[in-house]
Amino acid sequence: MYDILMVDDDVTKIDTVLQYFDADIKTNMINIDYELEVKKACKALETKKYDLLILDIQLPTLGSKDNLSTRGGIDLLHIIENSDRIKKPAEIIGLTAHDEGYKENENELRKSMWMLIKYSREENAWLEQLKKKVYYSIRAKQEYNVTEIASSIYDCAIIVAVKSEFEAVYNCGLIWNKIENIYDSTIYYESITDTGKRLVLACQHQMGMVAASLLTGKIISHFKPKLVCMIGITAGRKGEVNLGDIIIANESWDYGSGKIRTGENDNEYILEPDPHQICIDVRLKEYLLIDFSELLYSIRREWNSRNGSKQTRDINIHIGALASGAAVIQTENIVTNFIQPHHRKVLGIDMETYAVYYAACNSVFKPKFLSIKAVCDYANQYKNDNYQEYAAFVSIKFLLCNLDGLLERV
Repeated sequence: MYDILMVDDDVTKIDTVLQYFDADIKTNMINIDYELEVKKACKALETKKYDLLILDIQLPTLGSKDNLSTRGGIDLLHIIENSDRIKKPAEIIGLTAHDEGYKENENELRKSMWMLIKYSREENAWLEQLKKKVYYSIRAKQEYNVTEIASSIYDCAIIVAVKSEFEAVYNCGLIWNKIENIYDSTIYYESITDTGKRLVLACQHQMGMVAASLLTGKIISHFKPKLVCMIGITAGRKGEVNLGDIIIANESWDYGSGKIRTGENDNEYILEPDPHQICIDVRLKEYLLIDFSELLYSIRREWNSRNGSKQTRDINIHIGALASGAAVIQTENIVTNFIQPHHRKVLGIDMETYAVYYAACNSVFKPKFLSIKAVCDYANQYKNDNYQEYAAFVSIKFLLCNLDGLLERV
């Protein structure tokens, strides 16, 4: 967030600035605090570091609310420069509506390399000047912070699509802290494992491949992780997997990619697919082929001890095909007629994995990628939420328990 302090005794002027930046304030890109007098402004500057100080030149003198001085703002500027108690703003812009003393006050500000803007109630030119300066500073701060963050290597980026998945990761036993100064609409969190691996976590704004691809691209660009992993829940193919089982997507594709044409009659539509399958790195697959039966038993036992529920079925791991598409599947006919013919051993269907794989595969930074999802329902009309929490728990626990081993192979 970009923090601004405005010191001005003109409430109308303050309201004008607040309204002008209203959209940026609502999206938390900008925060604007304000004070009407010098004394309170000094206290604000002692307690908080601001990116920008917008300073009215004509202000009440220090210790007074009524005795206006044509140099009140300049006096505050000198206090800021000379006081050790004040946290110096990164930048300062002066405002004045008065022609009298303009040159003198402009020279005072220029001595410290700051600028003075002429304020007018009738025109908005001063607001445009202010906006250009603020937006430039935001971009500069963003680029600096992203560069600083990128210099610290993140080992794994965890991407989730829905709230239940996010909560499972956030409450997995690690301490997550919000990452500040990333100027986009996504909130990112970071954590460090017991073995010192640095993680970053983000949740999509909505389900689906577009949101998944966008988030994957952003998280790779910001944090340059070695491994991108999508965890969470998925629909399984009945007869191939059981509820609570883990599906590791060795390959994934967009089952809706292709051409739709009419059939023998105008009411019949036929999909002629053009699938493009993306596979995980063979070294990751080889690691995932080892026997995890003891670990899977301990995960199920931990769930039962925490929740008082008794999941009696063993958790099994299935490494194979996971198809992705834009819609939730609630009929087995879609799987049978449109998906299975293009991969007879497809294990499940989700709405994101292929997009994560595609974005990671085509990134200039080329991180390894992986999707680890547990089955919460089947791709049929009998869907419910009964297994969502358990499946999300199983997914993140399996990843964390194997994170060091996976990272050794990236």
